[in-house]
Amino acid sequence: MGAAIAALQSEIERLPTMPITLISAWVIIMLLMFSIPFAKLPDTKAKVMAGSNALLVSFIAAGLIGWLSGELTFTIEWGFFIPPIGETLATLSIWAVGLPSWEMILTVLPIGIIIYVFGFSDLLVANTLLKGADEARTDENINIDPTRSHYIVAIRNLGQLMTAGPLLWAHGPIWTGVQIFLIDRYKKGRAVMDSIYSGPMNFYLLAIPFGLLMPVIGIITPLFPVALSISLLLTGICMCLHFHVYGEHKCFREELLSPLAF
Repeated sequence: MGAAIAALQSEIERLPTMPITLISAWVIIMLLMFSIPFAKLPDTKAKVMAGSNALLVSFIAAGLIGWLSGELTFTIEWGFFIPPIGETLATLSIWAVGLPSWEMILTVLPIGIIIYVFGFSDLLVANTLLKGADEARTDENINIDPTRSHYIVAIRNLGQLMTAGPLLWAHGPIWTGVQIFLIDRYKKGRAVMDSIYSGPMNFYLLAIPFGLLMPVIGIITPLFPVALSISLLLTGICMCLHFHVYGEHKCFREELLSPLAF
């Protein structure tokens, strides 16, 4: 619960930097993903398309509104981004900078324990989200195994350590904002997302190659604060809902989200 409060509080503190853009993004993402009146509207193609692509719709709207209000500026360049593999290996790889001393390892051990506590809480959030998705659909059985998740994260991070791979700043078990979005799509049925396993794969199969296009980078880079804001906002909402809704308190969702009845 403390993490949820911290996530929501950080976004309140970020608000003065780009108020029009952030408020627009918050309203749109909350409306499309959590608004009860919106969910009760007839399932037209426009509604299904907007609800299934809530993140994309909120980014496009935030980018347009931010540009019109002067809070965002975009610099478009043409070409392809060539990852600086040599510089990355020379700067971050253990093969170039060497291994830290035992003294340094022992010094940062308490920080490592704290990081594991955060990572374990992420696994709890992921398990809760997946259990909710498994209950929502009976046409697929989601195999949830926390022990396996520990091994997968450890193997992935070890591979990152050995190769100085990308996403060094995102070694946690879950990207909560995207996970909530994908599971929300999954709950809408097989017509929207065929499988819980294909959803994340399709997301990254498109995100990685598009991330190498300079025009896309020019558009996405100014939207990074918006993406982080939405991710933390969804993280806070997710923790509030999923750690207080399950069991005998499922009705809490409607009570908590009643202000969205617009």
